Amino acid sequence: MKSNVTYNINTHGHSELTSSQIISQNCEDAEIRYLRDILSEGDHVLDIGGNIGLHTVNFGEEIAPGNFPSGRPTAGKMAAFEPMSKNYNLLTQNIKKYNLEQNVLAVNAAVSDSSKKSQYIINPGNMGDCRGHVFDNEVGDYNRFEEETVDQLTLDDFFKNQNSIGIEWSKIKLIKMDTQGSEISILKEQVIVLKNLLMVLFLWNTALIGCIIMIKILVGFLDF
Repeated sequence: MKSNVTYNINTHGHSELTSSQIISQNCEDAEIRYLRDILSEGDHVLDIGGNIGLHTVNFGEEIAPGNFPSGRPTAGKMAAFEPMSKNYNLLTQNIKKYNLEQNVLAVNAAVSDSSKKSQYIINPGNMGDCRGHVFDNEVGDYNRFEEETVDQLTLDDFFKNQNSIGIEWSKIKLIKMDTQGSEISILKEQVIVLKNLLMVLFLWNTALIGCIIMIKILVGFLDF
């Protein structure tokens, strides 16, 4: 039986693209249903590029169903990474809305291949479009973006210093990445660790060539 998609979350409102799709209940529906169906109670998840929490909430309902009391031994755990403050504020609201605070850790940072402060841009009309670079075809249209200084961190640094809810690499079933072109650098930085895991990697990338490159990385480095 296919899982339903939970769309009842706090958003930026109708004027913002991703939020309007969520309000209309038409935002990556098939992908979310598929990913919900492969997750089970007790799985651990990394949501890299959590935005305002649509995927986070839906994954949380699978790995920690029924809003059960904290301490249940079969509870799953998840870290949701979101660097942009406006998105992060809504992400934390939505985690609380579904009583997932005991099992889902919101991290106000971008996952990258190095830990540092960095200048990111965001498109106010599409708050899912935040990144640390401008594409060549956008140089003349740069004034439509807002800027924000954000924290970047590697997954190694997260697990060493910020993993307050005890996510375990060996229990990770899913790493979802939607990082507007940074997926490749994240994969390269974590290739040794990823080799030892059995999981699903679900990657969003707007450019087909980026998808092809990432497939080559997975085949060449992870021996798939």
